[in-house]
Amino acid sequence: MMGNLPVGMQLGILVFSDHKRTTGVEVVESSNPEHVQLRGKFSIQFTSDAVSIKGAIERAGSKGMRKDSFQDFLASWPTTSLLSHLL
Repeated sequence: MMGNLPVGMQLGILVFSDHKRTTGVEVVESSNPEHVQLRGKFSIQFTSDAVSIKGAIERAGSKGMRKDSFQDFLASWPTTSLLSHLL
């Protein structure tokens, strides 16, 4: 079973499948891994799932918009989260 992302967790820059960059993303609510509430810069709020978040981190990294890879991002968090189960 997957755990939940901690509320307030900073995800940084994400690029989802629409290829639009969302900056300053943080977790607002994550009681359900299929419906994680996120907030980006400029008060943009949206819902995503763990698989899409993982892809958005990888996509941002591959486009040079993030300094870290998905693996590096996971390693920076001391506790296991739902994203770590997607490896």
